[in-house]
Amino acid sequence: MDDIGALKPTLFIGVPRVFDRIYGGISAQIAAGSALKKLIFGYAFSRKLSFLQGGVPQDKASPLFDRIVFSKVKQRLGGRVRIIVSGGAPLAPHVEEFLKVAMCSPVVQGYGLTETCAASCIAMPDTHEHSATVGPVLPCTELRLESVPEMGYDAADAARPGGEVLLRGPQLFSGYYKMPDKVRLALLFYFLAAGFAGDPLLVHGSRFVGVWVSIKRRFFSSRLRPRSSPPPP
Repeated sequence: MDDIGALKPTLFIGVPRVFDRIYGGISAQIAAGSALKKLIFGYAFSRKLSFLQGGVPQDKASPLFDRIVFSKVKQRLGGRVRIIVSGGAPLAPHVEEFLKVAMCSPVVQGYGLTETCAASCIAMPDTHEHSATVGPVLPCTELRLESVPEMGYDAADAARPGGEVLLRGPQLFSGYYKMPDKVRLALLFYFLAAGFAGDPLLVHGSRFVGVWVSIKRRFFSSRLRPRSSPPPP
């Protein structure tokens, strides 16, 4: 943390484990403070969070509390961070909320693979509907879901579609080094089997299948499994 404070980054990218440690350390310091300090922090936190959840942009949600309450917390990351990006695994919703409020910065999650040349999806800053999701698919990427009956995922379920995430686009890798058999399985029908299950979210009464994706922690037993029939175009 001392190195981060000295470097003063404007963009901070990390994995949930790093953000969990930051959250735990700051929470412990707050818990060790006086009753009055905890009361003030709790009130400021709840008020700013309510504004953020109501769609107010980060810089307008609570500028007064940003200066008098959250400024010292913000300095833990150098005080200049404009956006925080998390990837590699799902970030706990309460940690995401804490970072948004206390670090005075938008926090977004992204999803991608080495085989897709990094990000395939990323949430939009200051968009409450994207909280705890990896956001929309990037313009160069096609995303679809394939049913996995043995895990209870049905891509054709009108009420709650879900399934293994499949990705396609010009940014996909050309192959695994000296492993042509795995390449043929991974890129069967030109879709990459990501090995994760996804659930589209219901946003403002409209369901965007394959656009709003919440990545699950479960990893499939066989990431590169052959398919009996090609997916629809």
